[in-house]
Amino acid sequence: MIKKLNTVKLFVNQNVEAKRIAKIVEKAMKKAGFLIVDEHYDLAIAIGGDGSFLRMVRSNNFDSNIYYLGINAGTLGFLQEGKLDYIEELVKAIEQSPRIFSVSPRMIQMHRRDRMDDGGDMYSIMGWAYQRGVGQEIERYERPCHIFSACAGAAIYRREIFEEIGYFDEMHFAYLEDIDVGYRAKIAGYYNRY
Repeated sequence: MIKKLNTVKLFVNQNVEAKRIAKIVEKAMKKAGFLIVDEHYDLAIAIGGDGSFLRMVRSNNFDSNIYYLGINAGTLGFLQEGKLDYIEELVKAIEQSPRIFSVSPRMIQMHRRDRMDDGGDMYSIMGWAYQRGVGQEIERYERPCHIFSACAGAAIYRREIFEEIGYFDEMHFAYLEDIDVGYRAKIAGYYNRY
């Protein structure tokens, strides 16, 4: 059964851009019928960057039934348009199996709306990490599939698996933290979806 999300808590980085985007997100969430609360919530959203997400998951003792959604301030074109149905789609996708650790949505370039920014992250046999689909036509990325890891720019994660494998490694402060945590999830027998 798909969990119906009704209540949301926003965790916002304290820089000006994150605060501006938080206002947009809050307005869109309320318009979509979500209640913004400070406690007893179904969904926790970190707005800002990787540090915001780390602070959110480390500073709170969440119930394991809560989902984490991290949104990098540079990836919010879809929210500025008020399109929040993707959150419901992410929840449907992650609830398909308890073995799914994370789900990455289709991320579209802000200034070229017909091009992909990220369709999940991949890891090559040569040890190179890369964005799946970057710069390609969005129509090529409409089907769900397995990915190496979700792009932390906009992804949903299962808390109880974080508790098992560990959180984002602070040594990866700006890039590759999503690859690292996705890799640890795979080693532990979980998988990641787009």
